[in-house]
Amino acid sequence: MHLRHESSAGSEDKMRPEFDTFAEEYNAINNSDAMRVTGYPLDYFTKYKVEDICTEFKANRLSPKTFLDFGCGIGNTLKSLSIKMPKLKLSGVEVSATSIDIAKGLDIQADLTVIDSSLPFGDRSFDFTFASCVFHHIPEDEQGKWVNELFRVTDDNGMMMIYEHNPLNPVTRHVFANSPFDVNAKMLNPTRLKNMLLNSGFREITIRYRVFFPRILRSLLFAERFITWLPFGAQFYITGKK
Repeated sequence: MHLRHESSAGSEDKMRPEFDTFAEEYNAINNSDAMRVTGYPLDYFTKYKVEDICTEFKANRLSPKTFLDFGCGIGNTLKSLSIKMPKLKLSGVEVSATSIDIAKGLDIQADLTVIDSSLPFGDRSFDFTFASCVFHHIPEDEQGKWVNELFRVTDDNGMMMIYEHNPLNPVTRHVFANSPFDVNAKMLNPTRLKNMLLNSGFREITIRYRVFFPRILRSLLFAERFITWLPFGAQFYITGKK
């Protein structure tokens, strides 16, 4: 579950100190929450998201050369993906300069950039764009703008993938309500996010639900791939093609 994000100049300036404050504690706090609720360490969530990314590559017959992590935080996903796919050219953007500094200190093989009110890339710059648990930190009236920005920088025939917490899952709601990272955040309804993607121009939208079983029931993990349609997983991801 990755870091948060920002928005236009006013709200971005207000939120940046919050992200900078938590950046150094991000892994420790999230790992504690993850272990307490699910029994899995934070690394488990990072790895299954990377596996999902690779699954989408294969399912959609994609051979991407460029990848953007929007709201990359301290670089957990990028680091794991760089190991899994070392030939993929990775880029990460984040509102928190402190988070970017930490990511750079991990020697991640990626171009890392601090952003403010827009993405500093040309049109159609990336084959695959990605965001993990970022959009619930963006003010509702600015979320559509950032989906439009991601559409702009996604290449023709490219794809976008967004992970978010599932508001239909009671455990997720409880964790979200008590997380220091999410004090100023609001969970996203999957249908609302789907409509934003459609309005920006993405097509063939799919929604899949993930994380149904805590570690105590890990013998059932094999079944997850058969129930991604069931809207009760702890998280969900949405994909759209350009």
